[in-house]
Amino acid sequence: MSQGQQTFVIVLIVSFLLSIAYAWFLEQIHDTYSPNWIWLTVVIGNGAIIDTVLILERQLGIVVDGRMLFLINLAWGLPIVAWQLWQWRERIRQNDAD
Repeated sequence: MSQGQQTFVIVLIVSFLLSIAYAWFLEQIHDTYSPNWIWLTVVIGNGAIIDTVLILERQLGIVVDGRMLFLINLAWGLPIVAWQLWQWRERIRQNDAD
């Protein structure tokens, strides 16, 4: 594995971990988190993806291709999707309890 590939894998891991932290933060504020603010979650997520690409290309000199962009999107998106699915499951469980 080349140095660039190793660096990319590290960036993906860091992105994934930061996204987990972001999902944890969203969970902490879920009682005050209004569906009217979902757009802000999307904007922040897109900003994180764009920042990751910029860091890779401008600071690390790694040219990002389509496959890499897809993996960056997965790294940032999967924890948020998992959090949303967990929230959905919890709402169903609460409705069944009522």
